[in-house]
Amino acid sequence: MRAEEIAMTRLSLTARVGVALVGGLALAAIATREGKAAEVKVLTSVALTSALNELAPQFEGATGNKLTIDYGLIVDIRKRVLEGESADVIILSRPAMDEL
Repeated sequence: MRAEEIAMTRLSLTARVGVALVGGLALAAIATREGKAAEVKVLTSVALTSALNELAPQFEGATGNKLTIDYGLIVDIRKRVLEGESADVIILSRPAMDEL
């Protein structure tokens, strides 16, 4: 893969992760209107560790809300959700999300 393809792939991944966090932003906005910071729980694949580690401080700084990110293998997160665990934002591959 050429350097510009890698850069575009990284940009695309970061943009998709950012869009996924919009749902969490909506929840945080509700809590902020009530005068308290929100804690936004995120369940996601370890594949997004780098992107979320970059985006999380920006989100927290801009909103005053806290992200609690739980990384795991897709199969483990899928199992946890099927067993009843919930989160404000769940980011998984399309096939895993389709199964859920």
